[in-house]
Amino acid sequence: MDAKSLDGKIKMPLYFSDGISVNKKVGIGAQNSLCLAGIGMKGLRKVIVVEHLEHYLGEIESGIKCLDRRYHLSVSVFPSQPYKGVTTFSTLGLNRYDLNYKSRFELIFTCSEEWNKENIAAFLSGVAEYLIDNRQPILRGEIIQLPRVIIEGSKMDALYVSAPFYFDDDFQVCYGEHYNIVFPLLVPLYKQEAELVEKKGWNAFEQFLLDNEVGNLSDMNRKPFVW
Repeated sequence: MDAKSLDGKIKMPLYFSDGISVNKKVGIGAQNSLCLAGIGMKGLRKVIVVEHLEHYLGEIESGIKCLDRRYHLSVSVFPSQPYKGVTTFSTLGLNRYDLNYKSRFELIFTCSEEWNKENIAAFLSGVAEYLIDNRQPILRGEIIQLPRVIIEGSKMDALYVSAPFYFDDDFQVCYGEHYNIVFPLLVPLYKQEAELVEKKGWNAFEQFLLDNEVGNLSDMNRKPFVW
């Protein structure tokens, strides 16, 4: 089945072309990461990205930089976005790297506010590093299998790549002079849900979400879906 890319084109394949799980080469998770909260925004190359994020998500509450990561990426924190009780995170700096695609990327992750922000930032930075190492873009409908749970306290260990449906449609692409930047949303899933997406296709999964008006995708302790 074809997978639609985040800026509207049709792209094959649905999964990574080398067939490996996302984290065969890079550790993804909070356990092995040292993070520093409260860094400033100074030094970021793409001010336009910050302006785009704050236009749609509100003011950045804080930045988190994982000191033991190779690419010196930051993660911005947006509390109460898209609604109260939920926090949205965005990488900052991934767009500097060419992932063998016409557009560049920054990753979006949304979860309930109970989770440790530094640990979520470490996890998100790990995913970004894998993409940089492998020059691998991610497309809508892809499944990312993780080697461990996203964060301790949750049993979710997979991600679904989606358009950032929580927010205004115009948020998903930031148009630049030399290249556009897209903002894929990484939706946390259980392994059995990820296997169902692979079996039935991403269209069936998204149709299930629409038909059932699912509103708790940010809850990393929700009950697994079956469709």
